Amino acid sequence: DGLVGEEDASPLHENEQIAARVTDLVSSEETKQVRSPLRPEDVVHAVDRCTDGGTSERFWVLDPIDGTRGFLAKSGYVVGLALIVHDVCVLSVMGCPAIGSILASVKGCGSILLSLDEPSEEISSLFDTSPFRKGAKSLSSWTFSGSSIPVMPLLLGPNNPPHRLCCGSLIKYLNVALGHVSAFVQFGVPVEGVSSLQEIKSWDHVAGWLAITETGGSLTDGRGNALKLDVEDPSRAFILDGLIASSDPSYHDTVREQVLESSIKFSRS
Repeated sequence: DGLVGEEDASPLHENEQIAARVTDLVSSEETKQVRSPLRPEDVVHAVDRCTDGGTSERFWVLDPIDGTRGFLAKSGYVVGLALIVHDVCVLSVMGCPAIGSILASVKGCGSILLSLDEPSEEISSLFDTSPFRKGAKSLSSWTFSGSSIPVMPLLLGPNNPPHRLCCGSLIKYLNVALGHVSAFVQFGVPVEGVSSLQEIKSWDHVAGWLAITETGGSLTDGRGNALKLDVEDPSRAFILDGLIASSDPSYHDTVREQVLESSIKFSRS
C-alpha cells in the first residue's frame, strides 16, 4: 500500500548523528526481541515512505504526532492513522495517551474505544454510538482552530466561549467524537476581496472525519457540503470553505448558521 504522511527524512539524510540518535530512540528492548536491530538506514527509509504519495487506489494516511506542542509539553496529542480506498476513508485509528484511549472506526460499522493501559479492555461497542455522545445532547461546549482570527472566540456568541484544546486538529475531532465537547469549528472568515478557502492537509483531519460520522456525529464544510479528498493531489491536501464537526446532528445546522452569521458580520465591521 502507499503511504501519505506529514514527515520526511530530509534532516536524517543530512545529519548522520541525528539519524543515529533517532534510531536509538525508536529501538526499544521489545523491538529487539522480535526483529533484528534497526539500522539508521532502516529508519530513514521508513520515514521516507511517507512521501510515497496517495497515487494508488488504496493507501494509508499517517500523522505520528498531531499536536507537537502538546507532545513536547507532555499534554494532549494524537497519533492518527487512516486507510483510504478509492478516495474514501474506510478505517481510522486515533490514539491519545493523555486520555489513555484508542478510538478505532470502520466505515458503516461504527467505532470502538479501547484502553491504552489494558489493550484487551473494550470500553464501548463497535455498533452502538450512544456511549460516545453522553453529555453532548446540546451545544454546551465547543472548540476551534484559527486562533489568528480575532472573531473565532465569539463565533457562537459572547455567552458561549470556546473550550480551548491543545494541540492539533485530531485531538479536537477525538473530543467531539467522544462527546467531551459538542462541536469543532475551523473557519476562514470571508473578507471582501479575499477568499475564505483554506488548504487542509489530509494527515491532520481524515482520521477524525470517520470518527465523527461513525460515532453518530455530523461533519460538513461551512456551506453544509460533504467533505471530500482532492483526488488530483497525491498528498491528498484539500481545499475547504470552513469545517464544522458536531457530536450530534440535531444542532449541527444551528452551529453552521451561527458561524456563518458571525463571520459575515466580522468581515463587514
